[in-house]
Amino acid sequence: MGGPISQFFPLTNFHFKVRIISVSYCVQRSFILNNEGSVVNIVPILTAGYGALAAGYNSFKRSITAITSPDDRSPTPAHLRSDGADYVPTRPTVLFGHHWMSIAGTSPIIASIVGLVWGWGPALLWMVLGVIFIGGVHDYFALMVSVRHQGKSMGEVVRETLGSFSGTLASVVLAFGGILVYAIFLSVIAGALAKNPTAAIPTLALIPLAVFCGYLLKRGVSLIIATAIGVALALMFLARGIQYPLMATPIQLWGGEFHLFSEGFWIYFFVLYTFSAISTPVWALLQPRDYLNSAVLVIGLLLGIGGILVGIPSVKFPFFNGFSSSVRGPLWPMLFVTISCGAASGWHSLIAAGTTSKQLDRESHGFRIAYGGMMGETVMAFLSASLIITTFSYQEFLATGLSSSSIGELFASALGAAMSHLGISPLTGSTLGAVALAALTMTTLDSFARTSRYVLQEIGSRTPLRRPLVSAIIVTLSGFLLYKFVPFMDLWNGLVLGGLLLLVLPFVIIIIERKKATQPKPVPYFLHLILPLVFLYPTTIAGLLYLLYIYMKSGNWASSGLNLLLIVLAISLTIQSWRRLRVS
Repeated sequence: MGGPISQFFPLTNFHFKVRIISVSYCVQRSFILNNEGSVVNIVPILTAGYGALAAGYNSFKRSITAITSPDDRSPTPAHLRSDGADYVPTRPTVLFGHHWMSIAGTSPIIASIVGLVWGWGPALLWMVLGVIFIGGVHDYFALMVSVRHQGKSMGEVVRETLGSFSGTLASVVLAFGGILVYAIFLSVIAGALAKNPTAAIPTLALIPLAVFCGYLLKRGVSLIIATAIGVALALMFLARGIQYPLMATPIQLWGGEFHLFSEGFWIYFFVLYTFSAISTPVWALLQPRDYLNSAVLVIGLLLGIGGILVGIPSVKFPFFNGFSSSVRGPLWPMLFVTISCGAASGWHSLIAAGTTSKQLDRESHGFRIAYGGMMGETVMAFLSASLIITTFSYQEFLATGLSSSSIGELFASALGAAMSHLGISPLTGSTLGAVALAALTMTTLDSFARTSRYVLQEIGSRTPLRRPLVSAIIVTLSGFLLYKFVPFMDLWNGLVLGGLLLLVLPFVIIIIERKKATQPKPVPYFLHLILPLVFLYPTTIAGLLYLLYIYMKSGNWASSGLNLLLIVLAISLTIQSWRRLRVS
């Protein structure tokens, strides 16, 4: 078993084979039973999915890290450029919480739920295979590429590697993408709190609790004690939220009626919150809030999984619902356009090469934080889909219309139903689900808005944009305007397509840099660098062209313009990458 290939690429390992065979058997058996109309319970499916994720993490760690060769003797940007605000050496457990919460947010929940329109089989299979072979690899490479370029954003790294035009275009798309994420999740969190008023108090309490935990950590209190205090207080506020729900209340304001705690109120509240948060040092709010939110999320996930294991609910969805959906279009490429977060998303480079690379203490921490964080996102996505397909029928699912607010309500209700198997009341369960959803969304809001602020400052380094206050105003105002004037699903399509396109950047950069250094190309080189590109390029272009056709046919010129910009970027990156490969 110790041949030259297994030295880096341990597919010959007996236990890995056993895991893959077991996973394949579970999936095939579920497919047969589901198509025969027999009752299929979710436990073997959940076990197979999580087993495959564990097998992928353990089996490919050595071959993936062999490409970047992490060296703890080399100081990271967090040490070289330490400023106490953005560049801060951070404990790996805390940084993992920040990274996981920032890339995850509600994206994997939304993506995994909408992706069920083709049936649960294609959705779950793509999540598992996508994260193992593409998504986790991308996130790790994006982090390490940024670390090796002094913590610069992906746009700046592209500028140095592929040229100024591609770099500027990539930076613009990255900045716009962060604003797009902010606009999408502004809608999600406002809808979630308006429809689940019991979640309002515990969600709001997470903000001062995070600041308090950050203060404790800064004063030297141990991470475990600070987390325990924060979680205990968060659970106390959860009980208060159920006791005192913040219902929409009409009030007279400036001669007109305004509804306090309505969806509109929460929109304005979180616009102001995001503006304040992205101007605050990371140690004061971002790090402790993300770590505290990750603890709340882990509690919710464990209770959801526990409810499934105890209740053993049956699957109410079809395994496969055809190669085309009236809601989302053809399976290829639209399944991969729909489910990005939870499988593979290029927008994660905003975080990996934005905030995370500036806080990485040692290079050897990179794999567990980036690849492991992406795996954590898939765990969430897989559970979200499992909750939906065991709580609602396919017809009930489609009847919701799949809007931003209805998706959040579906998730909260499904999590509450799962927790009821543990003796937890549906109200408490759905409230905890809504709090977890809102906490995730809050994390995503300011993490992506902050990284957009970074990118704007880099783009406008010789203009007023370099000032944090100016760039923060532009980010928050632009996101608010997108929320007001662009439909939710059009925002989502633009987000996912841009993410698919940006997925290729770390792979291309590493290929070019390895070619310049005339480094050898072992088996991992082709598996982890070449094969992902072979899949990503045609899938991305097909998705762009399909949606461009749909948008132009319906007269949706704003979304058509975004698609055309992404097509220009794709062509530019292809041409510049080819030129650099030829001359390097």
